[in-house]
Amino acid sequence: MKWTPTVNAALCNGCNRCVEVCDSGTLTLRNGVALVAWPDSCQSDAECVRVCPQQAMRMEWMAMDGDRTRGKWVIGGRAWPGRVRGCRQLRVG
Repeated sequence: MKWTPTVNAALCNGCNRCVEVCDSGTLTLRNGVALVAWPDSCQSDAECVRVCPQQAMRMEWMAMDGDRTRGKWVIGGRAWPGRVRGCRQLRVG
């Protein structure tokens, strides 16, 4: 499971703020709505959620395979930031 953004298309007004703050290039704008186009590249920092004026973005644990050095992952009931070395593991749930 990876901590990634999701978009409520009904709330998104296409302001593009989330795409602009996404350093990893995870998000794009398509047909006037934000889209999580490349979830594997997400750093799980939730900047997109913080800047959304419509509250159309939120972070969720999503089942996926991918590069575990990018973002936050959960395996076997434990979560950890993939790119931060030396951090203690955090219990989920």
